[in-house]
Amino acid sequence: MPLDPEQAKAAPPVRTEVTWDDRAVRLYHLALGAGVPETDPRELRYVYEGHPDGLQTLPTFGVVAGGTGGVGFQVFDLPGVDLDLARVLHGGQEITVHRPLPPAARATAVTRLADVYDKGSGAVLVQESTLLGEDGAPLLTQRNHVFARGEGGFGGDRGPSDRLPAPDREPDLVLELPTLRGQALLYRLTGDWNPLHADPATARRAGYDRPVLHGLCT
Repeated sequence: MPLDPEQAKAAPPVRTEVTWDDRAVRLYHLALGAGVPETDPRELRYVYEGHPDGLQTLPTFGVVAGGTGGVGFQVFDLPGVDLDLARVLHGGQEITVHRPLPPAARATAVTRLADVYDKGSGAVLVQESTLLGEDGAPLLTQRNHVFARGEGGFGGDRGPSDRLPAPDREPDLVLELPTLRGQALLYRLTGDWNPLHADPATARRAGYDRPVLHGLCT
């Protein structure tokens, strides 16, 4: 059985030592589309280590810190979780930032499977991971929802279905960025090696006409 919800939820948290440096931070920012135009000081603060104000780190970097799939996806190493990555989609993401992320650090990710919901046609795995600094205090906590197609129907709770309402006002900021044709190939260098984002054959097997961009890159 590829997915055993009870076995997976009963497993102890996975502790993973992660490190990153300013090169990883700059690569992540470039993969998101930062640095355009390349002469704008507001853009250079995310991609140039020599910026007068120092290199800034977007808080969302915490979800890919350490690479190899990023923080929070260590649940795929848990017993009872043996899934075909071509049939897995990132369905939701929540981030709580406890304090600013440094451009270089050593940290520990503590990851557990918080819940598994039965959506009938698939299952939603709710993963929770806290990134702890060297002092043991949390830097960031995230919960991500992974939709595993074909893994539902085990008789579990369907989970919440409410949607957050959109604010009834104009946005604080509108920023338009072009999506590069090869952006998925660039973003995967931050650590998400799922072939769904690079291999046309894998994408076709999953029902897509071409590799798709990572949800977190948007």
